[in-house]
Amino acid sequence: MPAGAICVFQGTLIHGAGANNSDKPRLAYTNHYCEPWARTQENFYLGVPKETVRQMSPELQILLGYELRRPMDIMGQVGGYHPLKTLDPEFVLPVERPGHD
Repeated sequence: MPAGAICVFQGTLIHGAGANNSDKPRLAYTNHYCEPWARTQENFYLGVPKETVRQMSPELQILLGYELRRPMDIMGQVGGYHPLKTLDPEFVLPVERPGHD
């Protein structure tokens, strides 16, 4: 495909790309839908810096995974805590505390 072109297809299509022979990175955008109870393909929770997430609206934080999900209200926890707690700069997981075995 020429530079600047776009290709749209369903995720069920077996696809691939040739080697990137340029000295620049090849950028791609993927848009996926997952059931809310299922883990997303991209881990936005780890991929977006917490400094950025702290400035986002609660709605955007939820879309990134900073909430607990039904039916069990435990899916999405972090060390037994609600994931929003991890945005507190003072929060340290128990397994990261000094002296923890």
